[in-house]
Amino acid sequence: MKVKVHSPSDAIVNGKVKKLTAGEHDLPESAARKLVKNGVANFVVESTATKATKPTKAASDEA
Repeated sequence: MKVKVHSPSDAIVNGKVKKLTAGEHDLPESAARKLVKNGVANFVVESTATKATKPTKAASDEA
């Protein structure tokens, strides 16, 4: 699970302490949720590409 860490922090990953720098990290879900709960990080939302569509005609355009 990707999280964006705001400031340097420590996290327990697979039973070991891992020092995290500010930036994005891919962590196990339990570690990621704990950092977010403590206010040290935010979840990174994976964006998907959207297809551009033609604008629809407004009722006033049909004259």
